[in-house]
Amino acid sequence: MTITADYWDDFPEWCSRCQQEKPASEFAYEARRGLQPWCRKCKTEYTRERRRLLREGQEGHDFPPIGSGISQVEWQEISEPERQQIRHVYGIAD
Repeated sequence: MTITADYWDDFPEWCSRCQQEKPASEFAYEARRGLQPWCRKCKTEYTRERRRLLREGQEGHDFPPIGSGISQVEWQEISEPERQQIRHVYGIAD
């Protein structure tokens, strides 16, 4: 049996960022981790916004770890001790 990209469309996945069910083909795949938690569109939007802020010298802007499934709005509502704990889980040093 040959598996094509269309094969994966039969298995819907949930994007933890936009909170929508989408075909699995709309998610990036990594050999070690499998399908990513964010769809390609959300990941692209997040990356562009993050790079824009860094270019404008707003590197102090605090972003949730990529792959955490936490939106930027939710991240701003989390207390700093909780943020540090989440960063530690994702291997991000302060």
